[in-house]
Amino acid sequence: MTKVLKSAGILAIIFFIAGPLLLLIEKSFITIEASQQALPIAIIACIYFFAAMTDICICEKLRRTDSKMLMGFHLLMNVLRLLLSALIIIVYAIFIKQNLMVFVINVSVFYLLTMAFCTAKHLNAEKEITKNKRKK
Repeated sequence: MTKVLKSAGILAIIFFIAGPLLLLIEKSFITIEASQQALPIAIIACIYFFAAMTDICICEKLRRTDSKMLMGFHLLMNVLRLLLSALIIIVYAIFIKQNLMVFVINVSVFYLLTMAFCTAKHLNAEKEITKNKRKK
């Protein structure tokens, strides 16, 4: 449980830094009002945080049981995360339609951050499983 809480804290810090950075960059380089993207960025961050924490909790359970399904689970979560991104963009494009390109960039940034973080966690879990098998 401690590893999951540590991961949650690290991911929260990453998202806490990424959100304001995105707003700052958008305000500097794009002529739109940055506050228009503040709420969508917060919602995107919450969705991806929930998805990443679900991924990490299941990964931790698989790691503790030395499951052979860890790599397959990682690939499944990457595909689901990609589908989630596409769904978020489609829903935004249908219902809101404002500043779509900026929104797609925001979703892409959070997608990449979450994917990189979860991939690092899965690699560490895979190394730990391999290390435990060598000890036996």
